[in-house]
Amino acid sequence: MTSKRIMEIIKSTLTQLEGNATKCLEQKDAEHAKMYMEYATGVRMVLDNIEYAEDDKNDRQFNGE
Repeated sequence: MTSKRIMEIIKSTLTQLEGNATKCLEQKDAEHAKMYMEYATGVRMVLDNIEYAEDDKNDRQFNGE
């Protein structure tokens, strides 16, 4: 599986979690909405780490390291 595909899956997961949180809020279910948003925060952290690693890799390649 390519890193591009992995990023697509992670972003899709994030979208689903945020959508679930929104539905919970519409149903006035704050407890589950909070749970989904906490999961989404964890997914965002993973996404940020992957993007940072990719940027760092590209910077090193550009600088000839």
